[in-house]
Amino acid sequence: MNRRKLLGLPLLGLIYTPMAIATAINITVSHLSPTINYFPSRSGESASTWNVTYTRPQDEPNIGAIGDGPSSHYTTFTGASASLGFVGTAVYVYGYTNGSDSDVSLSIGGQKLDTRNEDGLLGWKKGLKDQWWDLAVNVTGGGGAGIQIITFTTEFGAKG
Repeated sequence: MNRRKLLGLPLLGLIYTPMAIATAINITVSHLSPTINYFPSRSGESASTWNVTYTRPQDEPNIGAIGDGPSSHYTTFTGASASLGFVGTAVYVYGYTNGSDSDVSLSIGGQKLDTRNEDGLLGWKKGLKDQWWDLAVNVTGGGGAGIQIITFTTEFGAKG
């Protein structure tokens, strides 16, 4: 259609607006991600800060790898914490404790997460309002705690 014919079309008063359908998607963040903030630091001795720990430490030196198998950020330091900010409607924290479940406190926006130290799931919260949240993982006991991944659910394609 050329320009003259296009300009000659009558205005119908209709505007086509494509509709975006919101889809819930899960985003998984590795404990190695720089988006997780570790306090007092992300690397050091596990008795005084967080430490990257592997399930199968490297036995022979100079192989080029520092560890083997699944890894986590681990600490026995009471008072250590980790945090992650995200926009979403649910969050799941996977990791472990070597002491009791009370060695770790999990909260989001001042609300405690539901907890169950089973199948690697330390805690979760569902049914959140779709907005910005700050997740806090606080080490409250010296038995040892590790973080492996954090998964949050967010709405993709939601109305803006």
